[in-house]
Amino acid sequence: MLFKLCPRCKRLKPVGNGSTLCEECSEAARKSRKRGRDYKAEYESRKATEDGRTRRFYRSKEWQMTARKYAQSVGYRSEECDERCPKRGSCGRWGEDVHHVVPIQEPEGWERRFDFDNLEYLCVHMHNLKHGRTFRNGWKGSDGRKAEETALDAERAPLEGREGGEGSSGSGRKVSDYRV
Repeated sequence: MLFKLCPRCKRLKPVGNGSTLCEECSEAARKSRKRGRDYKAEYESRKATEDGRTRRFYRSKEWQMTARKYAQSVGYRSEECDERCPKRGSCGRWGEDVHHVVPIQEPEGWERRFDFDNLEYLCVHMHNLKHGRTFRNGWKGSDGRKAEETALDAERAPLEGREGGEGSSGSGRKVSDYRV
């Protein structure tokens, strides 16, 4: 009988069972997938309720150019960050999404879809809050981190500046500190 290493746990497994993983790792991967989100089902349900005209609009060159011009006009800064924003940027955080104040699904919003007075530049967190999007399983926002990890970062922050603490090598600055 031939054996090869399981790429996940590095244990020997028999060749020819149809899987690249050993039985234990295959079972763990299957359970992990089952616990995770069903992105395909979420996409299909959103696509079924979404208007085709709206999808075409957001993909159009006219909208993309308008969004870029608007972002540039506000200096790429989020226009509305408040205490609900996990980053608490107090309107100084970098924005990433252009939001329609009056949704384009409404007749008035569709008429004002290119109007700068109907647009806001928001960080992802605030944009999700505006649309009422929530995250399951303790996820807080689009940065892909769990709430527990964010709390641990807050606890570690006072330790990072000290000698021997985490982040004591180098200047202690992050790449985001150098953004213009």
